[in-house]
Amino acid sequence: MTLRGDPNGYTKEEREAMLEMMRATSENFYFQAFRIGCHPFIEFCGLMNEYIKICARAHENGIDFPHASAHSGIAVPMETYEAAYLGEKLGCIYGPSLQDPANLLAFMRAAGLTQPEPKP
Repeated sequence: MTLRGDPNGYTKEEREAMLEMMRATSENFYFQAFRIGCHPFIEFCGLMNEYIKICARAHENGIDFPHASAHSGIAVPMETYEAAYLGEKLGCIYGPSLQDPANLLAFMRAAGLTQPEPKP
């Protein structure tokens, strides 16, 4: 099934189909990642599943989650424990590398989580 969606928003039915395809994709990813055996790579499935849960809740609340991003300024509802879970997963995957202050600062800036560095 191809979803096209209105550029102004997806229908309820399109979003429901999207969620089902997202779940199937995550399940397939987990199967392949587990087969590969690289634990940090498997952790990406946790990130995907958490995103799917958050998108499902957004959908239930009438939020057009496919358009929610830093680009649109639309937020999906997130609880603090979900934010902590995302941090845990990213920490498992990249934590030791992000302990380098330069890498952490670059990460935070690129994610839009800090003020940009002043220009000279």
